[in-house]
Amino acid sequence: MLPAFTHARPIHVDLPISAPGAFCYFIEHDSLAGSDRITSRKGYFNVDPIITLPARTPFFPTTTSPLADLSSGTILDKPQTFTLDSLTILSVLAKWMGPTSEWEKHFSEASKRGYNMLHWAPLQQRGSSGSPYSIFDQLKYDKAILVDRKAADGGLGEIDTAVKLAREKYGLGGVTDVVLNHTAFDSEWLHEHPEAGELAPGVICWDLPQDTPRTTHHTSPPLSSSKTPSWTCLPTWHNLVCPPRLSPAAT
Repeated sequence: MLPAFTHARPIHVDLPISAPGAFCYFIEHDSLAGSDRITSRKGYFNVDPIITLPARTPFFPTTTSPLADLSSGTILDKPQTFTLDSLTILSVLAKWMGPTSEWEKHFSEASKRGYNMLHWAPLQQRGSSGSPYSIFDQLKYDKAILVDRKAADGGLGEIDTAVKLAREKYGLGGVTDVVLNHTAFDSEWLHEHPEAGELAPGVICWDLPQDTPRTTHHTSPPLSSSKTPSWTCLPTWHNLVCPPRLSPAAT
């Protein structure tokens, strides 16, 4: 016989969330029979981060050149909380900014133009392509942007000092892309982990620069050779043999 719930009432539970991000929740309880667990439908919610940056004076330039107006956007010695909607973000590529000793002039201009957040392309050591999204070593900073390329900490202190300067003197926060899977084709890590080059069945590859499509089945580039080839791989969709965008017939 099922129990009678004559005094049923809502159950209220407080769950403090101490970190920002996307969350999933559900309720799980014993069945009335006691032998199985019952799981409710899942719900989802987001928690925005609390962003604190130095407060600034309003941006209302009194001259025709915002960069020459020293009164607008002045950094104040007090913190201010920003919502995501209030961020004005500028994307920057460190490889075009020179070593960290030359970054301050870029911070100054970005701050005067009204930006309060810098989006940094990855700062790790780049592969031979030169792209910050083609990483040669995920655990090291790019030597080209460091003043002391032989620092014992690999440049961590130098980058930290630059980021603090941008924040404290120019009111610029910082965010960056975490793309650890973007490994350069000439990365030494691939020689240490050749299984990472193993391809799933039905994957089409182009051995650049020949651009000759072919279907491979668990084959890997010859990583033991003196010159590691560059590979571009795309999954097949609906038995697609050659994507129209890269079809030799279309080029």
